[in-house]
Amino acid sequence: MVRRNSSGASPWSGVSYAIVVLFVALFFLLGVTYRRPHFDFGWKGRKKYDFPDFDSIRLSRALPDEHVSLDTNDRIIIIGDVHGMNHSLADLLNELSYNQSDDILMFAGDLIAKSTHAGSLSVLDFLTENQYSKSANTTANSERIFAVRGNHDQLVMQWRSWREWFEPLVIPASTNKGKDAADAVSTGKAFVDLIEAEWSVQRRKRDSDAEEWVDVARKRAEGTWREEWWRRIPPPGNGKKAKDWKLFGDHYWLARDMTDVHAAYLKSLPLVHHVPSMHFFVVHAGLLPYNPRLPIDHPSQPLAHPPKISGTSPTMPVPSTEPSSPTEPTTPTEPIPPAPPTPPAAFDSNHEDDDDDDDDDDELGIEESDIDSLPPQTILDRRAPSSSDDLRQHQESAILTSIPQNKDPWVLLNMRGVKKNGKVTRNTDEGTPWAKLWNRQMKGCRGINIPSGLQDDEEGGEEFPCEPSTVVYGHAASRGLDVKRYSVGLDTGCLYGQKLTALVVRSGKSSNTHSGDDDDNDDDKEEEDHENTRRTSKKRKMLGRRQHGGKGKHRGKRVKFGDDAMGLDARLVQVKCALPPEEDSHDH
Repeated sequence: MVRRNSSGASPWSGVSYAIVVLFVALFFLLGVTYRRPHFDFGWKGRKKYDFPDFDSIRLSRALPDEHVSLDTNDRIIIIGDVHGMNHSLADLLNELSYNQSDDILMFAGDLIAKSTHAGSLSVLDFLTENQYSKSANTTANSERIFAVRGNHDQLVMQWRSWREWFEPLVIPASTNKGKDAADAVSTGKAFVDLIEAEWSVQRRKRDSDAEEWVDVARKRAEGTWREEWWRRIPPPGNGKKAKDWKLFGDHYWLARDMTDVHAAYLKSLPLVHHVPSMHFFVVHAGLLPYNPRLPIDHPSQPLAHPPKISGTSPTMPVPSTEPSSPTEPTTPTEPIPPAPPTPPAAFDSNHEDDDDDDDDDDELGIEESDIDSLPPQTILDRRAPSSSDDLRQHQESAILTSIPQNKDPWVLLNMRGVKKNGKVTRNTDEGTPWAKLWNRQMKGCRGINIPSGLQDDEEGGEEFPCEPSTVVYGHAASRGLDVKRYSVGLDTGCLYGQKLTALVVRSGKSSNTHSGDDDDNDDDKEEEDHENTRRTSKKRKMLGRRQHGGKGKHRGKRVKFGDDAMGLDARLVQVKCALPPEEDSHDH
């Protein structure tokens, strides 16, 4: 018999309540802190399909002098995020009096997607049809256009790789089940045609949503012959991959409608271009100069110690020359103008799993990016350059091969900042912009021949046994034109009706060429200059617009780029972009 106290309550009631509260709290705590093993289970506990790798990643490519050099070419033109804005690209090339035989053209990624379907395909036409051509110094065709892959190009490439794998698949009729098994299709091509046709009917209804329709279609397929096919279609991503695998999104339709030549071209693009002779990199999102998870002077940091070469085996690997692209023509051809747009008949320890699935800049937060508003850059005093440029190139190669974040495709395609814990984030308002870390490190480079180890210069800054290099990138439209001494951010929001920007580099340094660093405080000012850039050899069509040799002149803001000894003249040139239509005329 349970004794009760004077109030009539059982003495165990309080204990029982405390036990229940403790159990609930413990259960909640375990649910929050315990991370489940990464097992993807599908319908009815079945493990999801074991997909092959659809990323088709090529991390980096070194471009030797025979590919990119101002000794044999007039200018190197590097263009920011195009996003299929083909008319704006044509305007910019016209403003520059772009000459295919004299100029090298480079792109910082996000070539396609997010504007119009036809515009993206037209940009791909231009790139593939003009990638190889005769230069002014040779009679044979040579590679003239070099692009890196952006995060949106990557999403298109994933869907294209999936289609190439999925369409030839065969599921024998004997394995089909369910009451409608008689209507089953036996090939991947037939199934994808079927669901595209079904969505085409559904999307004509008011307020139809592709993601909702796909989710319902997957669930309805349970227990039917369709289930096995749906298992072979990747489900939408989450976390840092929330933009991946959106069935019937613009990336999906571009992957479907691009030609085999387009697909081969996108697949050939690396994530980083390295130009060793001029000591610069082109990447879409960014690079890190050191591993932020370790001290900056840790022995594993490539710029914390001089590179060494022993015999023929360098301690820091040299990027090998890449094979020719599969899109190279076998015989010399003249550039073929693409048709104008017409209405249609990796390393998760290196970065945070951002919960925010909006990996793109909010168009409402994009500011006008104008070259006239750039503050001056700082002129840095450096010790004499290394006597061996090979050592410097080895050290630059080590930035790509020795820093784990720079080998992570997600980082190269998405990074915008670095948090205090050393993890990379794609959110613009979190952490320190990676470009600040890059410039801080490069300003401490005082020559490869200084002694190893962290040192302090006369002004109290850190010194390192290295030579500086420059990164040209895109991806961060909300930050606008972001020019620092050793980094140039070129995404100036063309997609959002702002501007498309090019960095134009040529030989022939002139005085007062320092401008545009919001971190440095040099008092030297400079004037804008009108430059007669050149004659254009002939009239041509490109990107759906007639060009007549350009204006002959362009206004460009000079910026500091590369070593003083190189004698480079670098300018920023912009054109205004028109907003793309809210609804694509090629709406699927």
